[in-house]
Amino acid sequence: MQKNIILICLLLLVFKSSYCQVDRKDRYNVGFKYFKATDNSRNYIIGHDTVNRPMLIHFWYPSQNNPELKCMSFKDYIDLIAIREDFEREQQDIDKISNNFVNAYLGFSKQQFGIDTSITTEEVLNSPVKAILNAKPIDNKFSLIIYAPSNSKSAVQNHIMCEYLASNGYCVVSVGSAGHESLKRYDQRKATVAQVRDMEFSVKYISDSLKLDFSNIGLFGFSTGGMATIIYQMQNPEVKAVASLDGSHEYGLYSVLNKIEKFTIDKADTPYLMIANKYKDFSIFPYYSSISTEDKHLYQMTAIGHNGFISYWQQFAMCGKNSKANNTTESYTVLCKSLTSFFNDKLKSGNKDSKEFEIQNNKLIQKNGTDYNIAAQLLNRIIQDGVDNSMSWLKSNKVLFKGKANMINVVGKMYLGNQNDIAIKIFTANTEIHPASWEAFYNLARAYKESKQINAAKSEITKARNINNENEDIQKLYDEIINAE
Repeated sequence: MQKNIILICLLLLVFKSSYCQVDRKDRYNVGFKYFKATDNSRNYIIGHDTVNRPMLIHFWYPSQNNPELKCMSFKDYIDLIAIREDFEREQQDIDKISNNFVNAYLGFSKQQFGIDTSITTEEVLNSPVKAILNAKPIDNKFSLIIYAPSNSKSAVQNHIMCEYLASNGYCVVSVGSAGHESLKRYDQRKATVAQVRDMEFSVKYISDSLKLDFSNIGLFGFSTGGMATIIYQMQNPEVKAVASLDGSHEYGLYSVLNKIEKFTIDKADTPYLMIANKYKDFSIFPYYSSISTEDKHLYQMTAIGHNGFISYWQQFAMCGKNSKANNTTESYTVLCKSLTSFFNDKLKSGNKDSKEFEIQNNKLIQKNGTDYNIAAQLLNRIIQDGVDNSMSWLKSNKVLFKGKANMINVVGKMYLGNQNDIAIKIFTANTEIHPASWEAFYNLARAYKESKQINAAKSEITKARNINNENEDIQKLYDEIINAE
């Protein structure tokens, strides 16, 4: 029995040590540092207290090889989430917060992604990551990449991706997403501006002490973090490439992006990569479709939704003996490789203006070659000229929109729930241009229901049923409307 225990311990040590070392496909070991800083120019509210804005800066980098150094545990990363607003938090409180955090995410992953159900929270927290804390950096100038996390989240949400970039010869800096005066992002416009300032603060902070190539910067953001990368690029000419992981600016928050003072579409002249979630007819990708640069690339994942763009699921899967290879964890690997390939092409290759970049289509990622330009024109007109003028333009150019009922529906759904009056006008115009489209009447009924106009909703859903009386979604909405009478 004792021999078995010793053997297991040795195997664990070998696994932990080997995971820290450079993989055969990696070029570098990975180091990690974090810096506790405050932005004294901005106030920040924590509970009932107003303090200077806390800035917990995360930094990944290529490091020198030192076999005697041990890699970090996943808990070392997760603990940083607990202290991002309170650098002096007690260790017992940190442990509790970290345990609860992983427990919640682990439970979700077991239900959704086929992660080994026997994995414990403790095993996840103690599992190794690739980075080595405070490892000695390689004495060389590497291009800097800035990561903008999603809604109020820490950069740890994509630690594997940041490590992967560092192992391929990049330095990655990030600071957690927050609102303009607290952790919560109550106002997305103000929060985006605040996140841009956070990015600029973190770059300034490390530029004072680290040897980096600040003339050749790459950006990537996830979800709402994508909006911050767009504004940052427009203000900083040293940015040479921008990548978006299912960025919110390609969905309903595009109109919010347009309201930010620093937003100028003519300045969007940098190579751009957008990787979207698996859902079809979910977006017209208005930012991608509106920018003038020809060096732009649109791809869609085929197996993951929005929450598949984070690293936790892959970290959990590495802990389990019975975790089966699945599309979620494999998709994340594809994301890491695709992002790195894009930055290699734009930041490292000799021909920075090359439009030859391409991700090879496979079962998990596909190039989206759909032309959304006419739908993007419609949305931009609504934002700039108002919905009434835009609907007049739409009807006078209905020949251009024939057969594009789904695209008009997507434009309308960008306002559904928040500005139902605009959504109703868009969907109404769509029913006039496409009277045989049940989806047009279905979405108009949804908009009327959302705005509590039940009689109008009943009328439109009845028209949808008359066109397609076998559709389950139509019947479900019909029942909801009848029950709301």
